[in-house]
Amino acid sequence: QEMVRARLAQLPPHERDALQLIAVGEPLDLAMLDDLDPAVLPALEERRLTRIELLDGRWVCTTDHSVIGESIREAMTTSGRLQQLRRLCSLLPEDVPASTSIRAASWFQSLGEPFPPALAAKAAHQALVALDTDTAVDLARSAATQHWRAAFVLAEVARAAGDGMQAAL
Repeated sequence: QEMVRARLAQLPPHERDALQLIAVGEPLDLAMLDDLDPAVLPALEERRLTRIELLDGRWVCTTDHSVIGESIREAMTTSGRLQQLRRLCSLLPEDVPASTSIRAASWFQSLGEPFPPALAAKAAHQALVALDTDTAVDLARSAATQHWRAAFVLAEVARAAGDGMQAAL
């Protein structure tokens, strides 16, 4: 980790900032990084700090190795991490891909901010599909009165539990 941190200290500030964003949110859909300087991602790839790959049918950017991501996150201050989380939330597309929805909801949770109802509903549905009913219920409750999909998730969990709608309430 000391070697990784020494390499990171040599980066120009705009590359270090981009790398922190990637480390906090990885794997990040490439579309979320469209606003970066076009030279940043190739430079980080050439330095073997990030990689771009096809994951579940979508192009994503990650740190090149888990030690790199871990070193970056550990070296960040809490305020720096919160700043990157706010930035990630602001970069989310209107229609968040289902595969990103649970992670995106966790960004809002980490900030202590309410999720957009459509995001909470989509993330709840993804958690239900993954059979993580506790997470599904937590996410769905935050949006059940504002989004039909969240109410559907609560009903499905209640039905599966055999307790009717009472379980969802």
